[in-house]
Amino acid sequence: VLGAFFIWDSINGMRVVYSSNDIYNSSVASVFAINNKARFVGFTGGQLGNGGRPFLGDSSGIHYLSGSQGSAKSINNSNQAAGFLYLVGNGYEAPYFWDSDGSAINISPSDSLCGQQVRGVGQSYGCGQAVAISNAGQVVDYYNSRRTNGSTLTPFLWDKTNGFRNINLPSNFALPFYDKIGMGINSKGEIILN
Repeated sequence: VLGAFFIWDSINGMRVVYSSNDIYNSSVASVFAINNKARFVGFTGGQLGNGGRPFLGDSSGIHYLSGSQGSAKSINNSNQAAGFLYLVGNGYEAPYFWDSDGSAINISPSDSLCGQQVRGVGQSYGCGQAVAISNAGQVVDYYNSRRTNGSTLTPFLWDKTNGFRNINLPSNFALPFYDKIGMGINSKGEIILN
């Protein structure tokens, strides 16, 4: 089936959970996570970084989240999502949280190097991404910080009650750059990262 997202489980096997010409006609569409209610998140509608739209989907269809370019990367059982949007004006990705009502919150920390030029290489820093959300609504993210002059990514924890909190890592621990990072958080608030 072209233009479809699939679910697999050990009882029913593989089945189409959503199918649309919108997905088929999109140059790229991807899903990243699913919750226990069979709701899933991802992006569709272009190439990521060039028109992709974040969405929350279920068997009734795809429901676009606030923001025109970016991706939802994780979803919890309360239908809250985490991911990133490209910021209007500078084109750099920033970590975002979408509440269950679809409203979006930019959760970039104040000391982010978002959009500032990397010394000597003619490129600019991205703002980071939210990569995972727990069922308690805690989001783990990473960003380029002033503290490290962008030489390493800085992980942080965010939630609606406490806001931004650094994850204090040993001084000899450095996160790899974007394409190598892996992070997750469980319902107890335990964070795993590489």
